[in-house]
Amino acid sequence: MNPGLLYLPLSVACSVAMVVVLKLARRHGLDVRQAILVNYAVASTLCLLLLGARPALPATPALWLVLLALGVLLPGGFMA
Repeated sequence: MNPGLLYLPLSVACSVAMVVVLKLARRHGLDVRQAILVNYAVASTLCLLLLGARPALPATPALWLVLLALGVLLPGGFMA
């Protein structure tokens, strides 16, 4: 079996787990917005440090606009 085929179910499982963790955080009085912000910051840092990922910075303003929109919409989706 191709290991790449495991990415989709793993992604779905992680997404569902994140929703459960956020619901539990609300029950225990934690600030969900702060948890989401820290989650994205830690994930980005670990990606850079552990995986050696180097972002390719786009040169066109249209691509920067798309990246900015994703940066707002993705965390916003978890907060909604």
